[in-house]
Amino acid sequence: MSVDPKKAATTGQEKMLTSPEQQALINEVRRLIGPQSGKASIFCSDACISRYLRARNWNVKKAAKMLKVTLKWREEYKPEEIRWEDVAHEAETGKIYRSNYIDKHGRTVLVMRPSRQMVKPILETKTYNKVKFAYSDDQNTKKIMEDLFDFDQLESAFGGNDDTGFDINKYADRMKEDDKKIPAFWTTGNTPSSVPTHVPSLDSSRLDSNTGDGSDNEKLDSFPDLVVDTGIINPNQ
Repeated sequence: MSVDPKKAATTGQEKMLTSPEQQALINEVRRLIGPQSGKASIFCSDACISRYLRARNWNVKKAAKMLKVTLKWREEYKPEEIRWEDVAHEAETGKIYRSNYIDKHGRTVLVMRPSRQMVKPILETKTYNKVKFAYSDDQNTKKIMEDLFDFDQLESAFGGNDDTGFDINKYADRMKEDDKKIPAFWTTGNTPSSVPTHVPSLDSSRLDSNTGDGSDNEKLDSFPDLVVDTGIINPNQ
């Protein structure tokens, strides 16, 4: 069972499904990837699988293929074992970090500032055409940010009211606290059924495209465990 990509492509937006329909597709992906055990079983929650389905516009076969690549990658590289000390040197410049706020949909926000690594941000054409660009001094695009963020929490670099800036020491403390929580997550008691299946709608930030089947995202399979809810990029800082 899969959503007809041709129908979805007419609007370039995600096909809206009812909860029973979503659950049926989730169950079918589970059947295709086969039984999982240990950490893989915990990772493959209904919420997780629904995200892979969304990434492939509810195409079950493509979602299952993408998820299988992720599971293989996770088994080889064991990202759940990475701790702050392993990556601290990469965060010192503030080129990329997880914000201390979430968007209005409750999603994690990843901030990227490519110029702090002396490189220019590069997006391949199809991805570029799907991104909604917003600039702090552009009133025409300000609404995009207002729809997604609380301006009292949003950094001034992105048009918000928070001008405290990136503090590596405070960020390090947050990451160390997160490290302490990781073991508790990867326990057998944290089964897929215990994870909420509802994922907030992405309508307000849906990235429009003329290829609604998600086929243009196939390159993401090269980075199968890159899962970001909301990303904001400031190429000038």
